[in-house]
Amino acid sequence: MALEERKNGKSKRVGLATLPTGAITTAYRAVVDLTCGACGHPIQLGELFSRHAPHKGAIHVAPACTRCRPLRVSDAGEGL
Repeated sequence: MALEERKNGKSKRVGLATLPTGAITTAYRAVVDLTCGACGHPIQLGELFSRHAPHKGAIHVAPACTRCRPLRVSDAGEGL
């Protein structure tokens, strides 16, 4: 999977990652400082994070730090 960067974006897509539940999600790398939408913990420039819906039925998604949603990025992930 090619590394993707949005111009003027807040993150770069790194690739697929596995959550502790075994579910697959997308891992992102912060290109600006962010705040976790679940706990308020800072996500600093360069740190990995995922995204989650803050509540069931939510239209938007919020960043989730690795404290709230630990990630295991596959070795095949690019940009690490």
